[in-house]
Amino acid sequence: ALEPGSSLFLYTDGVIESENADGEPFGVERLQELLVRERTSGLDGILARVEEAVRAYRDGAEPADDATMVVLKVGSAQAV
Repeated sequence: ALEPGSSLFLYTDGVIESENADGEPFGVERLQELLVRERTSGLDGILARVEEAVRAYRDGAEPADDATMVVLKVGSAQAV
């Protein structure tokens, strides 16, 4: 269950399958470590840091696939 204040990071496989010059994928573990480190960066900050990290990992190589990311923050329920 997601509690108010929790964040949810959604992404397509192009994020974790981005490869470096040696053909090694960015990977889920690297993404998880980055998300833990950047969890206080705010929604826009998290997206920017992940994009920067994936681009740096590719080291100038063109991506082989599209990469889409979305961060959602769970708010508190309000009566309407």
